[in-house]
Amino acid sequence: MDSWFSEQFSHNLALLALLSVLSFLDPCIRRGKHRNLVMAIWTAVLVFGCACLAAAALAWLGGQPPFVVRPLGIAGLVITGVFGGLYRTTRSAYQEAELRRISALDIE
Repeated sequence: MDSWFSEQFSHNLALLALLSVLSFLDPCIRRGKHRNLVMAIWTAVLVFGCACLAAAALAWLGGQPPFVVRPLGIAGLVITGVFGGLYRTTRSAYQEAELRRISALDIE
């Protein structure tokens, strides 16, 4: 069976670490800005992580070589773990910002 991609390409999957660039969203989250955009990006990255996990499972079941299964599985675990774990925190940060905004309007 042919592998899904070459061993050289599997080394390029380390570029998925560039998803850490999404840390630039933190100031938006703390200030309660751009909620819909940030949550859409967060959800899309989470779906991507789940897709990587599913692809890794299919690759493993399909008998793909380890250089195909391993990068997909690791990327899927890290992305899903980090973004899934912080999803609730991100949502609650936006709720707190909304409560601060509402209470500031009540004081006026």
